[in-house]
Amino acid sequence: MFKTAPDELLGLNVNTLINDNRSFEEVIEQGGSSSFAVDGVPYEAKISRIYGSDRDFEGYIVSLKEAKPLSSMGASRGKAGDVATVTFEDILGKSLQISRAKSLAARFAKSNENILLAGESGTGKELFAQAIHNKSCPNGPFMSINCAAIPPRLIESELFGYESGSFTGAERGGKPGKIELSDGGTLFLDEIGDMPLELQATLLRVLENKRVIRVGGKSYKQIDFRLVAATNQNLPQLVEQHQFREDLLYRISVLTVDLPPLRERLGDALYFARYFLNECQIKTGNGLVRLSDEAAKLIETYTWPGNVRQLKHAIYSAYYTCEDGTISVEDFPSYIVNAAKPLSDEGVEAPLPQAAPAPQNESSSSFKVQSAPASAQSAESGEPSPAAKAPLPTLSLKELESIAINEAILQADGNIATAAAILDISKATLYRKLKESQ
Repeated sequence: MFKTAPDELLGLNVNTLINDNRSFEEVIEQGGSSSFAVDGVPYEAKISRIYGSDRDFEGYIVSLKEAKPLSSMGASRGKAGDVATVTFEDILGKSLQISRAKSLAARFAKSNENILLAGESGTGKELFAQAIHNKSCPNGPFMSINCAAIPPRLIESELFGYESGSFTGAERGGKPGKIELSDGGTLFLDEIGDMPLELQATLLRVLENKRVIRVGGKSYKQIDFRLVAATNQNLPQLVEQHQFREDLLYRISVLTVDLPPLRERLGDALYFARYFLNECQIKTGNGLVRLSDEAAKLIETYTWPGNVRQLKHAIYSAYYTCEDGTISVEDFPSYIVNAAKPLSDEGVEAPLPQAAPAPQNESSSSFKVQSAPASAQSAESGEPSPAAKAPLPTLSLKELESIAINEAILQADGNIATAAAILDISKATLYRKLKESQ
């Protein structure tokens, strides 16, 4: 933002970087939010105080985010539809898995083809849908409908609209459907696997010719829209069970993005935990809250079936529950603690990523993940086991290569070119080795 090298920023007075006559103290007294200009570019800002371990005031956190014009937020307040505010830069995570998904979705957004987002609940499908919309047609409307949240008898009128008097309770003058309102923009169908089978044939025809007719209507209307569908179900399996049309599956999945669950995103669980702790501190203005080693290990080893959404709720709960400024395992919701106990009792938990202590108020905290196998540590003491002290030939060359590649990619924050430079190999060689390991 400041177009200045990090080492040159240290020691500078912040007033030389942002244009505002008020002090941070004044901004906080007025609500803690403001807007600043950096080189003429407007930024939204949130400001909160920082307190040390003894509750001593130490300074401020200033979080800047570029102010987006209404035209880049999909449907504005004056138009029908949802407001799409998320871009690919807003989707957080440092793992290679989420970086790949973001890169693939950003490439797909440049096309006009239908896109299917497949992933478990809580993996961020709606965030990706908004990011795709803002990448492809930010000035158009963003219309979304959750096929699982609307009674089956109402989905048809929600999608296609209706003419006046077409059924009891219909509004005078009729009402356009979500497809009609998405003209020039994006139609997001969430949980499409729950769409009634009888409506799937109608949707298929609309996708084929981009023409829609309202319920009770007599004429078709040509609509130009981009479909983004999402599901947490196995659609091919639903096809085999005759609960989803095979031809519709082919039509909506021309381009497919598989969103990885949190348990497969190496290092992201702890990253998000620190990010949400930062959120809590900014909201409350309270002192610094840290994770104990045991709590950090729990975060890394728990499977998080609810993914990022579940982790956020758990961190918020633990933040408000802890009393001494350090979150322990017991501060997490009981269902998480109880589910984690069998792993702890059996001594099969995954190793804790080795990380240098990072301030909880830095949402961009980075940490190094230890990629050694779980057997390399003693279950009781956490110290290296005798097996870990054995000579390296206990691992095959292929295993050592895989560990080196994973470590380099993590150090490079998912940047393949940087990782290749760390490994002293070409990008083509690294891509080939990654493909061989899949």
